[in-house]
Amino acid sequence: RAGDRAGALAAISDAMVDAHNVMGDAAHVRRTVTAYQDAGTVPVVMPLPFGGDPATVLTDTLHAAVGKA
Repeated sequence: RAGDRAGALAAISDAMVDAHNVMGDAAHVRRTVTAYQDAGTVPVVMPLPFGGDPATVLTDTLHAAVGKA
């Protein structure tokens, strides 16, 4: 129903979010992206992150995903 924010939130489980998004610390992101690649998922799509300086956040996110320090 339009405008039912509480109902919409209740309908989305943590498992559903985890199945569609990769969130967490660098090690978790790296493991998950690697698992997707190993399973043949191409391309792995990474939307632009948010927070702080966009260029720094993007660089940090990409480095976390590919295992660069």
